[in-house]
Amino acid sequence: MKGSNLNIRVLPYTVFIAFILMVFELIKIAVLEEAQVWLSFWLTVGFVTLVSFISLSVLKKAVDDYYNDLNRMEINAKLSAEAANEQLVAANQELQASTEELKATTEELEMQKEELALVINSIPDGIVRTDPKGAITLANQELLIQTGMTRQELIGRDIRIAFWEEDRPQFMAAFQKVLEGVPAKELSFHSCLGNHILVDMYALKDNTGRVQSTLGVTREFTKTTKVIEALDDSKKELGKKIAEMEILLTVTLDREKRNMELKNQVEALNRELAKSKGNI
Repeated sequence: MKGSNLNIRVLPYTVFIAFILMVFELIKIAVLEEAQVWLSFWLTVGFVTLVSFISLSVLKKAVDDYYNDLNRMEINAKLSAEAANEQLVAANQELQASTEELKATTEELEMQKEELALVINSIPDGIVRTDPKGAITLANQELLIQTGMTRQELIGRDIRIAFWEEDRPQFMAAFQKVLEGVPAKELSFHSCLGNHILVDMYALKDNTGRVQSTLGVTREFTKTTKVIEALDDSKKELGKKIAEMEILLTVTLDREKRNMELKNQVEALNRELAKSKGNI
């Protein structure tokens, strides 16, 4: 590429010199006679020397300009490369900072995810989340206990798998209403193990009001029954104790009343006795 540019610059001068020499020879042949051969020789030498000097000077300037242009191009290219390298270093530093920030954010999200999983698995009620089509995307430990299934067996499966087959049509009707914006509260179903459970389910929507997923809470009704029975037993026991306390209070009050009456009688007798002694 450099050689081609130099040849383009030199070629016009070469053609011009050839043209001048040819014209000079034609003029010399036409003007000088054969007897003036020695003059022709020196004229040729002088003219060629002059033309060569001028041509070399012009050619030197052209070559100097050419290499000066090359130097400027190389300097500009070097400056551009240095500027690009500085931009690349800055971009690399920015990318490294972004990578570290992303790493820190990812670690924080992982910690929050672990904490959230710990909290969800610690809830005594079953927690289940589905997509709008009913595929399970999240299940906590209590739900696994209620269904007797592993997380791998539940995740990605239709939520109907968690319920007794006879209850599935009724549940799906309620699920469709949840998608339409009607929450399900304390609906009675049976788990796939046959245990009686109560289900609450809600639709989770984005900012535009579009349903993104559903969240369900399941409670074993047998546990609730046991709690109610325990409360009833506590109430009966408390009632017995209250009755006993009332009897004891009645007895105590009667005893206090009798004591007061005896005390009054003793005081009256003492007064009568004092009067009797005074009369004697």
